[in-house]
Amino acid sequence: MQDRFGDTHEMAVECTVFNPNLSKKDNESE
Repeated sequence: MQDRFGDTHEMAVECTVFNPNLSKKDNESE
C-alpha cells in the first residue's frame, strides 16, 4: 500500500504542474 500511495503522490504532483485546479479539487475531495 505504501508503494501505491507514493505512486498516487507522484501523479498528484504531475497533475499540479499541468492542472493546478485539478490537484486543488482532489485535495478538497480527500
